[in-house]
Amino acid sequence: MYYIVFGILYAVSLLPFRALYVISDLLYFVLYFVVGYRKKVVMDNLLVAFPEKTENPNGWVSPWRFGLNQGPIVIMIENYNTELVWKIMKQCPYILKGLQEAGFTGGWLENLLDPTPS
Repeated sequence: MYYIVFGILYAVSLLPFRALYVISDLLYFVLYFVVGYRKKVVMDNLLVAFPEKTENPNGWVSPWRFGLNQGPIVIMIENYNTELVWKIMKQCPYILKGLQEAGFTGGWLENLLDPTPS
């Protein structure tokens, strides 16, 4: 069984990208248009996504405005002013252990990491 699967995967891996795109487009056409796989789900989602086609005036879009992209900016400003985020990160044992296992040394790590592995 493995020889068959790996043989097929090997043969597919030898194809150029354009051939893979053509194959994926053909599979999409067969699954979506011929078989009709998930066609109803896609059409229902499109009806909700475009409010002029449904009764709901907002669709999936919120009527209020949210500043979701402002959170990381506020954190960066706080880190620039007080280095609070940087200090908290330097105290996190998971980050320290990950840096130690990755082989990072020197700088602020010399004071915090134990040079003798346990």
